[in-house]
Amino acid sequence: MQNKNTKGITLIALVVTIIVLMILAGVAVAALMGENGLITRSGEAKESQRGAAVLDEVKLAINENKMIDEINKTTGVTEGLKTKAVVVADLETKKYLKTDEADKLLGRNDETEIDEITIGSVRIDFSRLAVGSRRRKWLRRFWRRQYTNNNKP
Repeated sequence: MQNKNTKGITLIALVVTIIVLMILAGVAVAALMGENGLITRSGEAKESQRGAAVLDEVKLAINENKMIDEINKTTGVTEGLKTKAVVVADLETKKYLKTDEADKLLGRNDETEIDEITIGSVRIDFSRLAVGSRRRKWLRRFWRRQYTNNNKP
């Protein structure tokens, strides 16, 4: 007679366990690497963060130009505005802009110069930055009109 109290696992139980583990591994890999996986979403989030950082820097430069322009009105000085080239070079140094994006913005390497760029899901417009003396004059006239229109009785 055979002893019915044999200890150990059967071959069928071992195969079922391996199949369940393989299914779980497949689900985990799909969640990690798939089209909407963690790695893809983290890359998209990184690009959106980089775009937001560039947008913040551009807005900061625009506001600095407004402040400098107001100071220039009172002192009569016509220098000190940040140009698009200065801001783009600064962003490229900080590694916020890639070299090919900076080339497109500045028209380097036979590229057509552009004024706006999209990084991640963020659209950045560089056209409001000062671009030489003609832009400075326009900014002065614009702010002078804003100041006189706001102070009318």
